[in-house]
Amino acid sequence: MQTTRKGLAVDNLFPREVASRIEKAYLGKRSLDPANPLDAAFTHHFHNAGGGTRMRLALESGCLLGLDFRCAAALASCVECLHNASLVQDDLQDCSAGRRGQATIARLFGKDVALGLTNRLVTAAFVCLTEDVPPAVVADSIRRIHLAVSETVGGQTEELLIVGTDGRLEKLLKAAEQKSGPLFALALE
Repeated sequence: MQTTRKGLAVDNLFPREVASRIEKAYLGKRSLDPANPLDAAFTHHFHNAGGGTRMRLALESGCLLGLDFRCAAALASCVECLHNASLVQDDLQDCSAGRRGQATIARLFGKDVALGLTNRLVTAAFVCLTEDVPPAVVADSIRRIHLAVSETVGGQTEELLIVGTDGRLEKLLKAAEQKSGPLFALALE
């Protein structure tokens, strides 16, 4: 679906706008340094990005609700940072070797860099809220972010505790739902 808002083609503009906001939030006032392990991990992770379902959902929902495109893009960037932080953390905790056809951050750069990138992406999510988002929306968003991240982390923790228990498949499905659902819901909220 292609949504337009004030003449902007969301499907064409959105990924570039969000990527720019995420990079700006991650970097702050400095430039990417390929010799810096965190920067190299950041570049590696976003080199082969996923489908951007959550960010598209957040942007399209925001535009359909009448938000200014810049505000909707800032909120979508926040959700995308949180989602990618959860992916890096999930791979780290699950000791996964690959994601999206490439080595995971933990496998390629080590656990410490994976943990550091997770933290940087979470804080970058909050930085994304500092531009183009009205203060009243920021305050409510922070509360919603905390709830979504708490539930996502709870799902990941639950999944790690399930190994070898009775009713494993049912419990794993519930944990997967708890890990994925909150950030989809946040994109709509």
